[in-house]
Amino acid sequence: MKVFAWVNSSLDGACSAIALKNILKCELTTGEANSHDFPGLLKGWVIDNFSSYDKVFIIGLIIPDKISQLLDNERVIIVDNYNIKQEYKHAKTIFAEKSSCTEVLLDKLSRQCSDELQLLYNMAGDYCSNALSISNSIKLNAVFMGYNRPKVDKFIKRYEHGFSEFDAHEKNSIKLYFNRLKEAVTDTEFFTGVIKDSKVVSCFANHAMNDIANLALKKYSAEVAIVVNLETRTVLFRRSKNNNIKVNILAEKLCSGSGRDDVAAGSITDTFLAFSKTLCQCM
Repeated sequence: MKVFAWVNSSLDGACSAIALKNILKCELTTGEANSHDFPGLLKGWVIDNFSSYDKVFIIGLIIPDKISQLLDNERVIIVDNYNIKQEYKHAKTIFAEKSSCTEVLLDKLSRQCSDELQLLYNMAGDYCSNALSISNSIKLNAVFMGYNRPKVDKFIKRYEHGFSEFDAHEKNSIKLYFNRLKEAVTDTEFFTGVIKDSKVVSCFANHAMNDIANLALKKYSAEVAIVVNLETRTVLFRRSKNNNIKVNILAEKLCSGSGRDDVAAGSITDTFLAFSKTLCQCM
């Protein structure tokens, strides 16, 4: 059986691909995308390649309404740990409120795996959910972020048999990532405001959005962080751990987005631009 998987260009996306490959024991080809470039990539791929595969998985990617009909095929399986907005007549959907898409796949399709693979999967969920209770999960994400595309394929080649200790090159990549992250936070302008009686901190960033959001929450003692990527025209929402505001609702109202209670994403919209004018630069 030939299987293709479109996955989010993220640690969870890469680990989802490894999980799928090990669960199905099949020939797996991957494509990586983000919410910004997925529609364009998918349209060309469907015309040229769709008929070559027995199954096509879409994992952890926001699917705009304008391309949903391209995926409504009995060979398509859509997997997410956020809400799946569209309803499909023919495509199958697999959704569960889990820490990661990797965990969703393991929950629905799981087979036994080695301790090394289980640790890798746990690290993906730990980072994706922002629990950060496993010491190396944030470093593993740094390794993934240090790759050039195709990041997912490179990560699979390195970790398809499970997690192992970082080598010298990876340790250097981790160091560079955190140095770059520190510089980004130091050089970035931050803005604050209030939404639903919760303090908001916001900034612009085109990489490491999740980690910048976490640092911003701590630096400004905020309840909600909003990170805007102007290159991809996407917006990330993340709340602090001691807050129960549902950022998925904020993402839906402001950015036509979706997500979980604690983390969500969407696109820059007129509504969001109007909201952003209420924020003031931090002094």
